[in-house]
Amino acid sequence: TTATAVPEGGKLVLWLPSSFDFGAHLDKNCAASASRAAAVAAAENDETWTLPPDATLECLASSTGRNSFVWTIGATGLSVGRYSLAVFARNAPIAAPGEALPQFTLGSYLDDAMEEVADAEASVRVSESLQLELPQVEMALHLVDSDADLIDLNVGHETWIVFAF
Repeated sequence: TTATAVPEGGKLVLWLPSSFDFGAHLDKNCAASASRAAAVAAAENDETWTLPPDATLECLASSTGRNSFVWTIGATGLSVGRYSLAVFARNAPIAAPGEALPQFTLGSYLDDAMEEVADAEASVRVSESLQLELPQVEMALHLVDSDADLIDLNVGHETWIVFAF
C-alpha cells in the first residue's frame, strides 16, 4: 500500500534483480499490462487498483546495475492505495550456491529527478525454495491463479510477473 500520494511528474520505479532482463512481448521490449494485473487481482478477490491510465512507462537498461521499469505519473496523480501491476520480464537463472538471491525493489518519488522520496523503498528477496520452482514471483504468489496459465515457470524464460503493493 502506498502511504504518500505521488503528483504529476512523480515516478514509480520497479528495479529488477541484476540477473533479470526485460522480456519482449508482441515485439515490444518494454511491456506492462494493467488489464493482466487487474484480472489476476480480481481472480483472487484482492482489492487493488491498477496504475492510472495516464502514467507513462519507460524501461531503463543498466549496463552496470539493475534494469528498471519507470512509470511517470500523469495529471491524475497516484493516490494513496493498494496497487497491482504486471510486467513482462525474462526469468533469472537459478542462483549459484552462496550467491545472493534475487531481489525486486519498488520506490516512489515526488519529482521527475527522483530526488524527493515519496515512500521508503520496499524490497523483496526471492526465497531459496521458491527460486527453484518459481524464481520470479514470490512477492505476488497470493495473487497468482495457477489455473490461469499467466506465468511461465521455466528458469530463463520470458513471462508476466504480477506484483501487489
